[in-house]
Amino acid sequence: MSILHKTYRLFRKQAHGIQLNTCRWNSTGRNGFVDELLSSKKALAKISTLKTRIGLQPDFPVNGLAQAMIDKTAVQNAALSNEKLWTVGKVFGDMYVLEKIKCLYPRLPEKGVQALHEGLLGSRALNRLGNSWGLEVQRWNEDLKQAYGKVLAKTTEPETTRMPGEVYKPDAMKRTILAILGAVHLEGGYKASKQFVDSHIFSRQLEPRTMLQILYPRRQLSRLCRRLKLKDPVYRVDAETGRKTREPVFIIGAYSGPFCLGQGQASSMDLAEQQAAYNAVLSYYIHSPPFEQFPSDTLQTSSAPFSPIPYISPGELVL
Repeated sequence: MSILHKTYRLFRKQAHGIQLNTCRWNSTGRNGFVDELLSSKKALAKISTLKTRIGLQPDFPVNGLAQAMIDKTAVQNAALSNEKLWTVGKVFGDMYVLEKIKCLYPRLPEKGVQALHEGLLGSRALNRLGNSWGLEVQRWNEDLKQAYGKVLAKTTEPETTRMPGEVYKPDAMKRTILAILGAVHLEGGYKASKQFVDSHIFSRQLEPRTMLQILYPRRQLSRLCRRLKLKDPVYRVDAETGRKTREPVFIIGAYSGPFCLGQGQASSMDLAEQQAAYNAVLSYYIHSPPFEQFPSDTLQTSSAPFSPIPYISPGELVL
């Protein structure tokens, strides 16, 4: 638990420094470009509709949401864009997503963690989320004033060559959503930003078993049994049918002593053994032990008690 706790102390220090030093952002401050954007009734209507659609509080400033929709490639002055808000949103988005993955699946290998993280906070995932909100990105040939109410960015079509200062549409959408998260945090604090992530990021369920690729399941199961000080796995036929027909079915279990670690079903005994070993290793990696609280729950108050996660993985198996 000490490694995760130290990591959280570092996250807290970084987030605190960003919030207090880098992003002294006042949503009620004067921003000529945002004021010009909101002077358009069409843009104001779109932004107000977005505010209601994603469930922001009624007192959430519309100009803060408007600034979050201005990519740094759309304006020459970066202070008028969502760059600082995106920085805050990225820190807290990564923190909330990684802590949940690590707490729910502490044995998951790093490649699986990265795949889950990409599936929740990657460009494709956030682009789909933005589309579900009704967000649109400024077209590459669209005039700036005509695009008011959309995500303002100097974009290029994926089929064309990217020029200096241009971004692909998924990149602009991703930065905008993270900037909205940053604005939510700066306006409402840890509780509001975490609720935003729970409502919009974690509302999409990803199956961790689809994120792993186990190339040598029988070899990995043998190493796993040795690590856990269990007896070497033995494969037994639990059931079979049609052995001498064209379509046989074998159900084989992987046993360590009296314990069945996994079962596999296939048309040959070799494939069924591999499937049994695969399911046994997979069930070990995606095991989700109970825990009482997330580490970020202690960020709201410095005196909040912390209950350590009861299990930390010894690491991925090395073949």
